[in-house]
Amino acid sequence: MKNIKINSYLATKLVLISFILLFSNITYAQETIKIGGIFTLSGFGAIAGNSESNAARMAINEINSKGGINGKKIEFILENNESNLRKTADVTNKLINVNKVNFIIGPNWAEFAEVAAPIVQRYKIPMISTTGNTEGLVNNKDYVFTLFPSNKKAVIKYVDFILEHKYKEHILLVAENAYYQEIAMGVKEEFARRGKTIKEEYSHSPEDLDFRSILTKLKNRKNTAIIAFTIDGSGTYTFLKQKRDLNFKLPIFQGSAIPYSPTILKEKELVNNIYFFDYKKIANKEFISKYKSIYKEDPIMGATQAYDSVYLLKEAIENCDNKKIQTCILNTKLNGITGNLVFNSEGEVIFGKDTIDIYKGENKEFEIIK
Repeated sequence: MKNIKINSYLATKLVLISFILLFSNITYAQETIKIGGIFTLSGFGAIAGNSESNAARMAINEINSKGGINGKKIEFILENNESNLRKTADVTNKLINVNKVNFIIGPNWAEFAEVAAPIVQRYKIPMISTTGNTEGLVNNKDYVFTLFPSNKKAVIKYVDFILEHKYKEHILLVAENAYYQEIAMGVKEEFARRGKTIKEEYSHSPEDLDFRSILTKLKNRKNTAIIAFTIDGSGTYTFLKQKRDLNFKLPIFQGSAIPYSPTILKEKELVNNIYFFDYKKIANKEFISKYKSIYKEDPIMGATQAYDSVYLLKEAIENCDNKKIQTCILNTKLNGITGNLVFNSEGEVIFGKDTIDIYKGENKEFEIIK
């Protein structure tokens, strides 16, 4: 009888302890707003991912120093997807199912946003991609948003520039990558719209770093331009190095990989007489100065979107009332560092037509020419 009483007492005590622990966890969750961050902190996208995650953290620290959002501090849980598609899926699931985040900022870049989008939609966790956009990324996904312009629209200016040179033939070389495949599709559509054609097209896997056979095949062509959308990092570096080694003289119009490839930035002579584009860097002097004072380097393209995405979330949460949070995000308008941010009905930020700058490599420098 005594053992029964003791066991009953212990059972009751365990129930009370479990209840207290459960209650304390709920209380803790209610006292913070958990924001997960997914960025390419290593691998070929490291330059971009680190700059964007730094800017997001800067915004979060500013907000927390002023009391947080509606009196709740932001808890920032940062994950490195290692510039890897499978890792992107893993960390997205971890943030949702293990860390129990309320929102996700990122991933940066199209191919990684494309992986995370269906996962957050399934679990109904709002995600704002900072620099990721592909055709269909946000379509019919009310929890997915992007602060990056349409890639297809961005290349209109680049196609105009390429065709101004009046080359007889254009050869397209494109990496098997979601972002560059969409850029290439945009180029082909714009060529067709102008009654022009791509003479030949070559694709390559990101792991294939031997371009010598293609370059050798093409090097003696006349009045021909190469449009080369090679993968960031080692892909573009190897392409440019092999082009130099083969004394390849045909004009080359590269994609946007060059500014994000550390090996190329150490050997800028590889880019001499190469054209390329990058998305416009929009930031005021105050933001740049503040960022440099903390991180001892300049922010790069995408940092402003990451910074603004945090403040956009803040604005949406503070003004949400009893509406669905995804509806509040969609309807939020922010006068941010990137400009006046307004989403279209699908959750893609509305940009003007001119979203890129065109560069030319000259004397180890990158000059904006258009």
